[in-house]
Amino acid sequence: MSAVTGHAADSVVVRRCRGVKDDSVASRAVVARVRDTGEMNIDRPQPRQWGATGREAAELCREWMLYLGAVDTVLSQGQASEVCDLYSSRWLAWVASRRGNLDAELVERAATTCTKDGRQALVFVAGGVFPTVQDRADALAVGLLRFDARGGDLDGANALGRRLVASGLAVV
Repeated sequence: MSAVTGHAADSVVVRRCRGVKDDSVASRAVVARVRDTGEMNIDRPQPRQWGATGREAAELCREWMLYLGAVDTVLSQGQASEVCDLYSSRWLAWVASRRGNLDAELVERAATTCTKDGRQALVFVAGGVFPTVQDRADALAVGLLRFDARGGDLDGANALGRRLVASGLAVV
């Protein structure tokens, strides 16, 4: 089975992510609580003593999206996972959990995919971000969010990211 890339991948995320419901118990509980009470009390994600990489990092970033107000966020599965790591009705998100600086190519790909899809782009990054990449992300309206799995912290790595951490993902 070959990997889905380019325009085919873009159409896969549109087909696979629109209207998909998350069947996880945690997501159903959050949605039910919001529906029944009108309140959304989602706890801040807990620090991960051993850090987080790969799928664990994506799950942690999902928890951050829930905490920030994107209560319908799910982990991508199947072909959609080749396009983005997380998605909700308003956001597509990528998780760069490796050490080192964020690659500008990921910011460009996120912006291109979201332009075609109609949702907004987020990139969670565990490492650093060069100022030129921050500026490019700002120009392309891609929110950069720096997460520290061990410390349990999240901060904006560009102007849009700082605004989103302050205001949340429910209102843009």
